Amino acid sequence: MADDRLVRDQAGSYHTPDERFSVTKEGPTWWLRDTKQLDELGQPHVIGPFENLDQVGRAIVDERERKVVPLRKGKRR
Repeated sequence: MADDRLVRDQAGSYHTPDERFSVTKEGPTWWLRDTKQLDELGQPHVIGPFENLDQVGRAIVDERERKVVPLRKGKRR
């Protein structure tokens, strides 16, 4: 079982001990970044917004259970 607790980097910035997830506060909302699941631009998949860190914690558990699907490299037209 993974360690899903959050480690504080600085005010409004956290990460999980395995560094898969990072959490940042932007204005009144929280955003979760998953470095194992990348978007179509090769950037960490961003999940949110969340109203509080309790919601972020539940999302981390859900994301760990979700199967990571690697992106297919397509041909540019």
